[in-house]
Amino acid sequence: MTNFALRRWLTTPFLILYALWTLLFYQLVFTAWTLQYSYLGVLLVIGASLLFMYAFPKRDRKVVVRFTLFCVMVGVGISSFAGESLTWRIIDFVVFVVLVLALGRYLVGIKTLRLFLVVIALTIVQIFIPLHDLRTLSFFNVRYIGHLASPDPQVASLPVATVSDPLRPGAQEIITLRGHRPIKDEAQDFIHMLNTNPQSATTIRSAIVELQHSYDVMAIRPGRLRFITHYATPQELVQLPFWSLGLVDFPFMTSHFLNLEDRTRMYLSLSSDPGSLLSTLLSPGTAAQSLADLSLQTASSEANNWEQVTGHQIDVTDGLSLQGGYLTGTYQGVPVHVKTQGVAILGVHHILPLSVDPNPQIIVEGNNVIQVLSLPPEQPRLIASLPGSYLHPLTTDVDFADLNGSGQDSLLVNTVPAQIFRLSSAGTWDRLWVSGRDSFRFETVMPHKNGDWIIANAPSLLSPSSTRYLGGYVYSHGQLSRVFRVYYGNLVDMQLAHVTSQSRPELLSSVYAHQEIMLLGFQRVPWLLLVDIGYALTIIVGLFRRIRTRKGAIS
Repeated sequence: MTNFALRRWLTTPFLILYALWTLLFYQLVFTAWTLQYSYLGVLLVIGASLLFMYAFPKRDRKVVVRFTLFCVMVGVGISSFAGESLTWRIIDFVVFVVLVLALGRYLVGIKTLRLFLVVIALTIVQIFIPLHDLRTLSFFNVRYIGHLASPDPQVASLPVATVSDPLRPGAQEIITLRGHRPIKDEAQDFIHMLNTNPQSATTIRSAIVELQHSYDVMAIRPGRLRFITHYATPQELVQLPFWSLGLVDFPFMTSHFLNLEDRTRMYLSLSSDPGSLLSTLLSPGTAAQSLADLSLQTASSEANNWEQVTGHQIDVTDGLSLQGGYLTGTYQGVPVHVKTQGVAILGVHHILPLSVDPNPQIIVEGNNVIQVLSLPPEQPRLIASLPGSYLHPLTTDVDFADLNGSGQDSLLVNTVPAQIFRLSSAGTWDRLWVSGRDSFRFETVMPHKNGDWIIANAPSLLSPSSTRYLGGYVYSHGQLSRVFRVYYGNLVDMQLAHVTSQSRPELLSSVYAHQEIMLLGFQRVPWLLLVDIGYALTIIVGLFRRIRTRKGAIS
C-alpha cells in the first residue's frame, strides 16, 4: 500500500470522528446552552463557532467551514427521519442521501465514498443515540435508571401517594391504583362474597357495575435492577389518608374497598342514580347545594368504607388528628387539645427559627388559611396564620424545605404564582420568592446539608407552549438557581416526585397521564461539562498554534 493510499484510509476515520463531534456540539451543546442561557446561549454558540473556525490554519479553513456546515445540515436532516422512524420513509431517505452526496461533492470537495461513509455513521448514531431528542440531553446530568409502564395500556394505572417503606427505614415507595379488565369468574366470586357478607356492598346489581371499574392497590419500590411490585399491605395502606384513594371521580363515584386474600381491591360505583345526577347538573338554582349534599354523603360513605380496610376514618399524624375544630391527641406522651380552623394536617416541621423554639411545630390548613401551632413541651397555641386570597387560594398543595441548612423550614406554596414563605422570629411571614406569571410548580424536596434542593416543574425558556420540565433548584439571595433539568416533556401534569432514600438521592416520578413510573438518578461524571471543556481545549490549542505560526513567520 502506497503512502498516499494509507493517508487516504487514515483520513476517513478522522472525518467521521469530526462529523460526530460536530453533531454532538451543534445538536447537544447548542440545545443545552440555549435552554440554560436563553438567547445569550445562541450568541455563545455563534462566538464559539467563529473562534473554532479562526483557530484552523488559513489554508484549511474553507474546507473545515464547508464540511462543518455539511455535517450540521446532514445531522438535522437525519434527525427528522430518525424521529419518525426510517422504516416507512426509506424512499425519502434514499433520495435525501443522494441529494446530500451530490451537494457535498460540490460544496465540500471531498470524494463521494468518504461523504457516504460520513452520512452512514451520522445515521447510525442518530438512530441509536438520538441527539436531536431533548431526553438525550438529560442523560448528561441525570441517569434514566428505569421505568415501569402500565401492564395494560387500555386500562389506567393511577399514581396516588408515597408512603414509608416498612422494609427500608428512611426510604419510600409509591402506592398506585392498577386498573385491570374484568377477570374471568370474578362476578360469581363477588356475588358469593355478597351472599356471605352483605355489608361489603349494597346489591348484586351494584357489584356487577363495580366490576367495570376495579383497581388493585399496588406498592412499587425501586430495586437494584428493576422495580419491585407487590400488593399493598395493611401496614402501607394505614399510612394513607382515605381521600388519597377514595376521591376518584369525587363526588360522582363512591369507592368500595375489599380485602381479597392477599390483596386490597377498590371498586367504583355511582354515588347516585344517573337520573338524579343529571337533574342536579341541569338545575342551576340548586346545583351548588345539591353537589354540596352529594359531596358530604359520598365523603361519609367512603370514610366508612376506608375504615373497613385500615381501621380508622380520621387521618392521624404523629398521634394528632383534627376533630370538631380542634387539634387533639397525644404528642410524645403529652395530651394536646387546641382550637384551630384546620381541616387537614400538612405535617410537623421546624417553622420557627431554632434560636426561638428548638421544638417542631405542626402546620394545618383549612378555610383558605395555613396555621402554625406549637407542640409540647411548649403550651399548644396558635403561633402564626398565613391567609390566602380569592385570586391566590391556599390548599394542601404545600412542601417544606430547609433552604440554607439552618434547620428552619420554609413553606413552598403552589399558588399561581408559586411562592416561598419563611416565618420570622417575630411571628410574621417573609415572602422570599415569587415565580411570576409562569406555571412554576413545586413537586418535592431533596434533602442536602447546605440547603435542600427544590424539585419543581418549570416552563421552557424559549418555547411559547406550556411545556414544563422537571428540575432541581437551590435558593440563594432571593433567587432560585437551577442545578439540573430533566428534559422529559411528559413529566409534567399531575405527577408525584419524591426522594427514595436520603443516602441514595434518586427521584421516583410517576406520570398520571402516561401511566408510567420513572426512576431518575444523578450522573457521577459531568459529561456535558467535559464536552464543553474538550471543545474549549480544541480552540485554545488551535489559537496557540496560530500564534506560534505567526510569530515564526514574523521572525
